[in-house]
Amino acid sequence: MQGKEETSYLFFLHNYTGIDYNRLLVTTCVNSDSYLNTIMTSDRCSRYAIMHSVYSQKGGTYKGLKLDSRIKEKVTNVRELFSVGDKVERCIDGTSIVASIDLEFNSLEELYEYTPKIMDYVHVELSDAD
Repeated sequence: MQGKEETSYLFFLHNYTGIDYNRLLVTTCVNSDSYLNTIMTSDRCSRYAIMHSVYSQKGGTYKGLKLDSRIKEKVTNVRELFSVGDKVERCIDGTSIVASIDLEFNSLEELYEYTPKIMDYVHVELSDAD
């Protein structure tokens, strides 16, 4: 698997579905349906989560992320790709990701309530902004 286990996409899926996808892949590759049968017949809790990519609307020197108090309690993980003091470019084509944030919601309705406004809740702080 590429990348650290705790930051991988499979870890994210396992955390929110309760399914160990590595185990599922390996066991089914060796023609064992035992784990598949277990997950198909077990009750798992559903959690509603998204991974949000954060971009900067301006260029400048990175100071950090600002999370609005309305969204802070929903954030489960933040991965900043820049260090304080690094030069950040303005996002033009979606390739200049600054950070990614995992958020968890109590219901699908709550997820739908927050996601259209997510950019109002998460901001890149810059000094010397263009």
